[in-house]
Amino acid sequence: MAKPIGCSTNKTNRVLESISSQIETKLSQQPTEKIYIHFDRSFYFLEEYSFFKAYVVDSATLLPTTLSGVLYVDWLDSLSG
Repeated sequence: MAKPIGCSTNKTNRVLESISSQIETKLSQQPTEKIYIHFDRSFYFLEEYSFFKAYVVDSATLLPTTLSGVLYVDWLDSLSG
């Protein structure tokens, strides 16, 4: 593997470790979540029932989280903007 021009491998490793450490610190101070929603179908007609399952996970580990506690979902159609 070629070395970056004007940069030693040790210096590059230190920079990457510093960036990694800063990211870990930020995530521990302000954890973030991701939401995944699975629907029973990809298309619905007006006034049809829809069934879905939602997962709220930690964005760093992708493990379930209870940080937020409640998930609110707003349904919009293409005309709602």
